[in-house]
Amino acid sequence: MRTRILGSLILVLLLIGCSGGGDDAGRPARSSTERFPVILIGLDTVRNDHLQMAGHPTVRTPSLAALAEDGVYFSACQSTAPWTGPSFASIFTGLLPYHHGFLGGKYGRLAEERETLAEILNRKLFPTAMFYTIHWLRNFYGMTQGFDRSLQLAPGAEGPNAANVTRHGLEFVDKHSAGNFFLFLHYFDAHAPYDPPAPFGRMYYEGDERAPGEPLTEFLKSDRNKILAPVANSGMYDWLEGVTDPDFPPRQYEAGVSFVDHHVGLVVQGLKERGLYDKSMIIVVSDHGEHLGEHDLWYTHAMPYEEALRVPLVIKFPEGRLAGEVRTDRVSILDILPTILAEQGLRIPEGLDGRDLAAGEADTTRSLLVAEHGSNPNRYFKTLVDGRWKLFLSVEDSGSTVRLFDLETDPGELTDVADAHPDVVRRLSTRLAQACAGTNGLAGVEPVASKRVNKTVKTQLKSLGYVH
Repeated sequence: MRTRILGSLILVLLLIGCSGGGDDAGRPARSSTERFPVILIGLDTVRNDHLQMAGHPTVRTPSLAALAEDGVYFSACQSTAPWTGPSFASIFTGLLPYHHGFLGGKYGRLAEERETLAEILNRKLFPTAMFYTIHWLRNFYGMTQGFDRSLQLAPGAEGPNAANVTRHGLEFVDKHSAGNFFLFLHYFDAHAPYDPPAPFGRMYYEGDERAPGEPLTEFLKSDRNKILAPVANSGMYDWLEGVTDPDFPPRQYEAGVSFVDHHVGLVVQGLKERGLYDKSMIIVVSDHGEHLGEHDLWYTHAMPYEEALRVPLVIKFPEGRLAGEVRTDRVSILDILPTILAEQGLRIPEGLDGRDLAAGEADTTRSLLVAEHGSNPNRYFKTLVDGRWKLFLSVEDSGSTVRLFDLETDPGELTDVADAHPDVVRRLSTRLAQACAGTNGLAGVEPVASKRVNKTVKTQLKSLGYVH
């Protein structure tokens, strides 16, 4: 009962609405005498704990490990949402989802008045390009703002999505190698359906996935799959038809992670061959992780639990600055934009939710560790991490509930300890309310006029579990 009362209190605070810019908003960035290329690589659906340098016992990600040796590995980076649209919008704007407004549903696009990293760099005469592989990053959703060129790539005669992204990316580099540029590359291949090409496809699986037994889809498409039952028959599990071995999907997911790591290596090698690696700033980050059975969620990313929020972040600074550092403090994908701008010697805009990760020891500002999910004002989720504690607010038609997890003793978020720590709940509830804005407790901007999604795209999104 107490957690419901506290949940209602948080909801009231959110309805009041508070401003949420970081403490460092608007401060002058470090001076810079020379601009340099920026390459931002987005790895869709990659969990941080499935990296070689995170200590995974079997998954090999040598390219990321090598890049981390030349840069900084942030071992505790958090996304702002458990799905692609809001999280990449946060990376592009340095704003929480309910501040930049791309939530899904009727809040289904990034508004033109939201300033993006590409727009800022473009004004500084940086040629800009993005090559991507998922519908959510299209101009249809306002995500190409500031890019001189944007191209969605699909599998073709040359191979899977990743091969086309890498080729187009390096061709863009060739055209602009004499100056500075901003290049965004998006690799989708770790996302379900887990089907990386040879020789990666079965590098971690040696069994018979169709041995006699109950097909996985018998469970996944039934009411026994309690949380995902409403979307289980949308086509999202068709790729598992006939598969009986529950070890097969997670091993194939791991292979997909190694496959996109391979393409990170190809991009790095291409930059080295062109003499651009040392001078460039290279950022590799994921938009979200993946549920692999945790919390009764299977082969998707649906709720803001840690397995869906903890993502890789590696930043290689120009000329080897800060090389070899491992940062264990919790940071956010919100911090990427201000870090890039500061490194370029550009002023960080006021009102951002992120901070410069390389500001130095004198900066005691902490990253804002808020994640949000849901576009229905009667059903959404918000989480806030503060040290060892994670506050989890669920707002549903029946009311609001708050849970508290101790990530130090319960990293799997299995035991709600809200009743045992009411003081922590009150303190984090206040912080969560202060971080959010909006007159309806949900969004900080008015809904952007929606556009009609054509039948082909809607079918694709249904097969990925995004709509039903």
